[in-house]
Amino acid sequence: MCRTRMAAVLRRLGLRPGMGLRLELRVDQTERGVRWASSSVTRAEAEQDLDIAENGVVTERFINHNPRNLERLALARKDKGWQTVWPGLNYWHRLRFRRTQRHVTAYVEAAGSGGKAVISASTQEWAIKKHLSSTRDVTAAENVGRVLAQRCLEAGISYLTFRAIPWEYRAESVQRFRSAMKDGGVILSEPRRVYR
Repeated sequence: MCRTRMAAVLRRLGLRPGMGLRLELRVDQTERGVRWASSSVTRAEAEQDLDIAENGVVTERFINHNPRNLERLALARKDKGWQTVWPGLNYWHRLRFRRTQRHVTAYVEAAGSGGKAVISASTQEWAIKKHLSSTRDVTAAENVGRVLAQRCLEAGISYLTFRAIPWEYRAESVQRFRSAMKDGGVILSEPRRVYR
């Protein structure tokens, strides 16, 4: 069993048989049973072929492959849109909360997605629905907030803009949803953009 695990580790490291590798495994007998001691891999011939002189060279051009890095540094551009548009487009990620006659739905939309949901949670999902007595009441809104907060943090989104219509904002379900999002670790206001 241990040899197959070691072979899997060697495959992940990119090492192959015939590279001059020698495995040393030690097994110690104790009163509880067999204990595997440290296993070591020695690379006698493989280290001679490596050229480590170019490890200190830094490339002049760096390409960032993380699309949200500038947002987390507050350097990304926020599109303001037209002044007559409500709610405004001055956000990176906007939180939307919607209640229908049967379900509660919340989703996060990114600024460049054209209004499409990036992350969502709803009482229409069976994993959420099976734990609720009603899919529309205040506790349903609170549980949707908890689930969405967890999904946002797993996706790396910790700042959201949340603006609701004032007469909807005063509703208890919206307040409980908002407090569940805050308790989940999501900050419901985005940092101001840093201008260079």
